[in-house]
Amino acid sequence: MVKMQLFLNLALITSMFTFNLMQLIEAALYKDDPCYTKSEVGLCKPWAECPTIKNLLESGAYKLEEVENCGYEVKEEIICCPKLKTDVKISDTTDRTGVTIRRTNISESGNSERAAVRACKKLETREQPAHLTPHILEGVPAALGEFPHMAGIGYSRSIGDDSPPYIVRCGGALISARFVLTAAHCVASRDNVPKAVVLGVVNFNDPEEMSAALQIKIKETHIHDNYTSSTTYNDIALLELEQDAEYSAFVYPSCLHIDENDPSESETLLVTGWGTVNTATRASSDILLKVSLDIKPLASCNEIFAKYGSDRRLTQGVVKTLLCAGDKEAKKDACSGDSGGPLNLVIDESYRQYRIVGIVSSGFGCGTSIPGLYTRVALFLDYIEKIVWPDGVV
Repeated sequence: MVKMQLFLNLALITSMFTFNLMQLIEAALYKDDPCYTKSEVGLCKPWAECPTIKNLLESGAYKLEEVENCGYEVKEEIICCPKLKTDVKISDTTDRTGVTIRRTNISESGNSERAAVRACKKLETREQPAHLTPHILEGVPAALGEFPHMAGIGYSRSIGDDSPPYIVRCGGALISARFVLTAAHCVASRDNVPKAVVLGVVNFNDPEEMSAALQIKIKETHIHDNYTSSTTYNDIALLELEQDAEYSAFVYPSCLHIDENDPSESETLLVTGWGTVNTATRASSDILLKVSLDIKPLASCNEIFAKYGSDRRLTQGVVKTLLCAGDKEAKKDACSGDSGGPLNLVIDESYRQYRIVGIVSSGFGCGTSIPGLYTRVALFLDYIEKIVWPDGVV
């Protein structure tokens, strides 16, 4: 009787499994069947036969969970491979070593967002490294991990010496695993060539911080084509690192600001750097400092510069590619040694989310009634994207 009951149970389970399997087979689609994914018409293909979906996932246009399943082959899942409105373009390019590379570019109809926007979404939607508790912006010194994109630009201590420790004379901002954004005037001198970037540290006198900091050598310096040392214009450069920066709670890229207009008065702007803290002694800070500044409209900024005597390097005045910012009390400011560092628009300080609005460029003195000048990042996105994301994939 027990054996008979066991046989019946097994028969019932087998019958139910067969019924469910038949339901799955009837519901499944097969290779080359038409399908839909995110409102796009597609064809069912094995993963290996759908390079389009790889590009869409890498660009952030699709999330993995948004890829529709058609069924399964013996060894591979069949997915709905979207057929974009315009064919995916294949282009041959040559890298800096002279090797020809075939790159697949997603057409604009597949994703019309520019690379800087997609890179930002990828940074802020990915699972970020564990970070510190929210910071309250009351003090001047920055806390470790508060500005994980902040980079120190390191120079040799003497001619021919490329080994650490480096002398940090300028600042910069990590904007991807391989690139740091800075000012052209920091890296354009033949006699003052930067050797490395220092990441993940706020206090250069802290042995523990310095032992854990990333010090990555610079592979190549990309200075804006229209920059000349005789003017303040186009003061922007990118430092390409020899290897990717490893992300952590203290090292993480920042997004770029894409709005060409001035931030509103209600928004918080912070400039960060290790620059001069005493204009009399020219002493610089070993600890990363932050200062809250206010935007000055270009019209009033031009009036101020005209009143106090325009800088000879401002041959065209304060133009749209520049941004003016200063302290209403004329006490706080960026100064010598802060050059190249970021002017940060605060999005969410609890999650260390910022937008790099400007790059510290120049000014008359420090902490005066004349505002400082910053390179307006939003007007140089084409230049940045061409170097950092040359194929549009972020």
